[in-house]
Amino acid sequence: MLLQSSYYCFLAFIASSFFSPTARTIFLVAGLLLWAIASWREPTTFASIQAGLSKDLQVLNRLFIIYICVNSVLAYMHDLSIFAWIKTLLGTYAQWFWALALLAGLKFDFQNKIRLTVIGVSSFTSVLIVLQLIGLVPMVGDYYGVLSQAFTSSGMILVGLFLSLAQFKSIPSTNRLTEKAPFTNGTSAPHRSDNYRFAFGLASFVQLIALFALGQRSVWAGLILSLLFYLIMTKQYLKKSFWLALVLLILTGSFVISSSERVGRKVERFANPHYWTQANSIKVRQELWQINKEAWQAKPLTGINEIIKHEGLRHAHNIYFQQLYTGGWLRFIAWLSFYLVAGFFLFRRITTAPEFFAIYIALSAEGVLENWWGDSEVLSLFLVALILGLGKKYKE
Repeated sequence: MLLQSSYYCFLAFIASSFFSPTARTIFLVAGLLLWAIASWREPTTFASIQAGLSKDLQVLNRLFIIYICVNSVLAYMHDLSIFAWIKTLLGTYAQWFWALALLAGLKFDFQNKIRLTVIGVSSFTSVLIVLQLIGLVPMVGDYYGVLSQAFTSSGMILVGLFLSLAQFKSIPSTNRLTEKAPFTNGTSAPHRSDNYRFAFGLASFVQLIALFALGQRSVWAGLILSLLFYLIMTKQYLKKSFWLALVLLILTGSFVISSSERVGRKVERFANPHYWTQANSIKVRQELWQINKEAWQAKPLTGINEIIKHEGLRHAHNIYFQQLYTGGWLRFIAWLSFYLVAGFFLFRRITTAPEFFAIYIALSAEGVLENWWGDSEVLSLFLVALILGLGKKYKE
């Protein structure tokens, strides 16, 4: 009962990530407490977790613990308060361990429910973004949480998009008619799998439009690379549904550009090679990196703790430089070991689950210009996707 309650808290935690940071924290703490009580009352739970973890996840778990320990040492060296350390712990390892315990350790199957939760909330968020873009829904500001933060919304929708594509691919297409649920005129209803394929295909299409409408060019770069990889691996480009979706996407994208001057300007700059070398936003980032690099060179081992602000930029806008400059070689090596090994393990499974490596490609490319690792909502979905991709599959 307690474990089931913790599981429902986890679903609510994932769903609230798109809307309410406060609710997200409440569900995290409540779910962890329920899980801890259940584990205390049933000590064999820990053994079941270890037995349920795949070898890949066991390796990653050890690397993640090393990363957290390095962060703790650096927090002590930088004289951070115990509260800052606890916040870091809850914001990183607690989420990872909870997801490990529920997704990989317990032998009841709700991996699919997690996928559907991410897809459902991502699709709902995407619909709101598209409706806002064309003026049918007023801008909601902070009411919907991350909906007002384009980079956060983009990173989370990227994960939902590839999970939607995976669900679409996993359902067999059929033209058969079932013998059940006849209509009143005596004909039969289409096979249910076709309805599911249509639903997940539509979800993927809406998520693509939302990513386009949000106008984040670093996300576009990651999306293009990851989609090319995914389509090649799954051979979706050989199917008629792909070409139909492409035509619809071009038509809808043209409408988005014409209806949003902001998106139109960004598309024009994105397609211009001059932008990637001379754009002001990239120059500002390069200046930020240079300033912090010079400061970091004085403390290359332990880092400078916090990024030196420049032109309003409060973090490195780069997941790699953020780890290196703030935590020095100690944090960078610990983090990169986990991150690269995770990518290697996902790469080994590209034939069976290419969607997870596509997520890895998209976020890695986006990370060149945006520090999504410091965005706890995006980080949570990345960790969940990583565990889903590498965990064992159970059947109820």
